[in-house]
Amino acid sequence: MKRFLRLTIKEKLVLIATATSGISLFLAACIGYAYSRSDYRNELARELASNARFLAFNSVAALEFDTPEEAEEGLRALQAQPSVVGAAIFNPEGDLFATYSRIKAEDLDFETLPREAGAHFTGNQVLVVE
Repeated sequence: MKRFLRLTIKEKLVLIATATSGISLFLAACIGYAYSRSDYRNELARELASNARFLAFNSVAALEFDTPEEAEEGLRALQAQPSVVGAAIFNPEGDLFATYSRIKAEDLDFETLPREAGAHFTGNQVLVVE
């Protein structure tokens, strides 16, 4: 504190202006990061919801004719999206009908997943229910 008091007015003004600019830049960077993260999450949820609607539309016949093999064949199209780890289709009664898993099937417990429509974020994972 004594050192600051010994500075000239000019030096104090330069120091205050520099500190103010530094703090402003830091806050702007934090806000930009927060916005980018939020926007990325929202865009990811929109993209996954679009894919889920597409798969739901293409799975209607498999559900109507009770052919889970055809539904699983449709789910295998998700291999083209490396960020998708797994997917499941449930019949109208809520029973598991067809699944797709990029990892070991034992690591994904589709039965315990939430069934409410929308995007659910947990840690670094996104669950989309359509």
